Amino acid sequence: MKSLSRTFVLRPEPNEVWGALIHRFGLPGLPEWAERMTQLLVEKGRITRVDSIGCSAAVITATCEEVLGWMEVAVERGELSFPDSNGPVRWSNGILAEALRPEMWSMQIAA
Repeated sequence: MKSLSRTFVLRPEPNEVWGALIHRFGLPGLPEWAERMTQLLVEKGRITRVDSIGCSAAVITATCEEVLGWMEVAVERGELSFPDSNGPVRWSNGILAEALRPEMWSMQIAA
């Protein structure tokens, strides 16, 4: 069996998880698939929270081949769909400080 690839994220939120995998593996994925693909990773026990400071870090353990296989099955089942027209895929252009703001805010309240 192949060893699993590990991808780390600051928060296990769907857009962050899916965006990290798309970027790391160079996968042909859409932002609209983030919820379903993250749900599949959770169902398969592939997202594990790790100790962290100032964030809710997690590690995703999956190979590119596995993720492609799960994508294929989800498309076949109609859980993921392709856009009606061709064109560029638009991902949000957030910055790290904005992504961490909710975590930083909760830390300030706790202090």
